[in-house]
Amino acid sequence: MIFKESLQAAACIRQQRLSGLLDNLARFGALPGGGVNRQALSAEELDARAWLLALAADLNCQVYTDACANLFIRRPGRRDLSPVTTGSHIDTQPCGG
Repeated sequence: MIFKESLQAAACIRQQRLSGLLDNLARFGALPGGGVNRQALSAEELDARAWLLALAADLNCQVYTDACANLFIRRPGRRDLSPVTTGSHIDTQPCGG
């Protein structure tokens, strides 16, 4: 049942909007020959964080930061259901995977 609900939720994702957001993020630390160099706590990564925080604010999200500078962004749900969580990072490494 959860798998079915996940597929239904995935069908609602606006691919063009998601691609646009990822393209915007890729501009922070973009390299002339392609790729991105946005190392942790660099100026490029801090600019990307500021962009992400502004996006979170526009979506009325709650933002938390821990002692290691990790961001936790929470968007309250509209129904009394279990939360959906995901995680990632926005820093990159040159020649990294």
